[in-house]
Amino acid sequence: MAKGFVTKQLNRRATQDAHKKTNAYQQELENIVDAWFVKLKGKDAYDIDAEIALLLPFLQNAANRHYRIAYQTGLNSQRLDADDLRQIDVALAGNLAYLRNSFAPALKRRINKAIDAGKTFDEAIAEAREPILSRIALYAGAAWVLTNVAKGAGIVRQFGQNALDEVPVRRVLDPRADHCDTCPDKAREYKSWNEMLMYCGGLPADGSDQCHSNCRCTIEILKEGNWVAVV
Repeated sequence: MAKGFVTKQLNRRATQDAHKKTNAYQQELENIVDAWFVKLKGKDAYDIDAEIALLLPFLQNAANRHYRIAYQTGLNSQRLDADDLRQIDVALAGNLAYLRNSFAPALKRRINKAIDAGKTFDEAIAEAREPILSRIALYAGAAWVLTNVAKGAGIVRQFGQNALDEVPVRRVLDPRADHCDTCPDKAREYKSWNEMLMYCGGLPADGSDQCHSNCRCTIEILKEGNWVAVV
């Protein structure tokens, strides 16, 4: 069997695995929030701050598990070192900040807005459920970012300290997606990881494209004449 065909098969499996794990994280986030809305029925609007405070640790705990999974996916299941763990910790700190400073206030505002419009508390939470589920689903994009961050770390491990300036990479469109205006132009080969970052302004799903955290473009690395999804 031709080596190129085998590589394409391996790349497809690696990409499918990354999608599966990111989707699992998204589903868990949605399940946590949905269960929270169910438990909120029959309670009082005065309890909302305390109830939101109880919700956030469940969401952060999900990130604790899935961020590590995402990073190891991009690192081809290699052992995490101190630098890898620092990368994950930075991402977790950012997630917690988003939960506290963006998600929680937005959740409270949406419920209070419905109450101010004359809805009962139960009616308000029912109205808020779908848009809040859509919002929390976007947080799964951080796992996709970490998978790609880990690929950069894998390049350094495989090719040495100067690899991010020397090893060619390419950005590949998700064939299943309806693409935003910015991603197609970025889907090409680059002389190095750092050149890609300079041209693209960041990594897929980190907000540097119009599709923001919905982006599922992938990054491949040139290794022994073949483009590989992981090294």
